[in-house]
Amino acid sequence: MKLTLVDDTFRCLPNVFFRDAMGFLLVFDLTNEESFLSVRNWIAQLQQNSYANEPEIVLVGHKCDLAEKRVISLQSAKTFARELDIGYIEASALMNTNVKESFELLLNTIMIKLENSKAQRIPFPSKTELISMMNTTNNSPANEKTSAKTCC
Repeated sequence: MKLTLVDDTFRCLPNVFFRDAMGFLLVFDLTNEESFLSVRNWIAQLQQNSYANEPEIVLVGHKCDLAEKRVISLQSAKTFARELDIGYIEASALMNTNVKESFELLLNTIMIKLENSKAQRIPFPSKTELISMMNTTNNSPANEKTSAKTCC
């Protein structure tokens, strides 16, 4: 089986290739059920080997131009992606359908995540706020000398 050979060939990639990525396009063949079934394993590999806490993943159903050979329905692929809370798009490299859009979907998803993480960060306290916090926490008799001092 071609898929088994491909899976075995690229088994060593997770430790090296996945490490620094923030997002992944996970491509499966719409005309090959085994390709679709291996998606769960690939997602587990991505999540396990990526340094990102929750890497962004976009699932891409490849070869959407081969409608007569299709074995994975649009509905089942969408449902699967929804269950995993990942994006889904269908593409055809041969027809140049949604190739650019696949990358844009992944990049937009990563950018939204980065913007949300920036908004949720608590800003570091200013020098005045730090001194004030030090003074309120150092009220014990042992710390009276340091609580009266101010920083540089």
